[in-house]
Amino acid sequence: MKKEIFVGLIAILLLATPVFAQQQIRGIFPDNPLYFLDKIAERIQMFLTFDKAEKVKLHMQFVEERIEEVYVMEIREKPEFIDPLVTEMEMEREMAEDKLDEMKALGQNITALEHDVYEKASQHTAVLERVKEMVPEQHRGPIEVAIDKSQQYMEHVQESVSSPCYECGD
Repeated sequence: MKKEIFVGLIAILLLATPVFAQQQIRGIFPDNPLYFLDKIAERIQMFLTFDKAEKVKLHMQFVEERIEEVYVMEIREKPEFIDPLVTEMEMEREMAEDKLDEMKALGQNITALEHDVYEKASQHTAVLERVKEMVPEQHRGPIEVAIDKSQQYMEHVQESVSSPCYECGD
């Protein structure tokens, strides 16, 4: 009986995931009681992604979503959501960097992927700079930390790109 209930719940969740993904496009944000379903859908999507390069891209997509959510929460004047969203955003960015490091350690050529992540990090930094100016003073600290970490990552990539054997993966 318990097994049947569990299988039924999993089936409902898997069937409902596309519906929730469509709703997210329309705007399920942290102040929505169904937001947890969006987070579950993200974790399922990540779990079902096996290619490391695709996982990096997915992590960066989630970073973009967190930035958008921070912006929307500021517009809706719900600053209590900002700090946790910035923390989640940083976590996603760090996981993307970790995957890149794993790929590099395995000798995979990540030149194009690293360039894409660099470009995304640059865009994220610019957006975060604008968002930082909008949020109340007490919520700027985590955003400033996120900006600093993003800039440090971009500097790290710049150093890698300028190394003599960047194209060969060393």
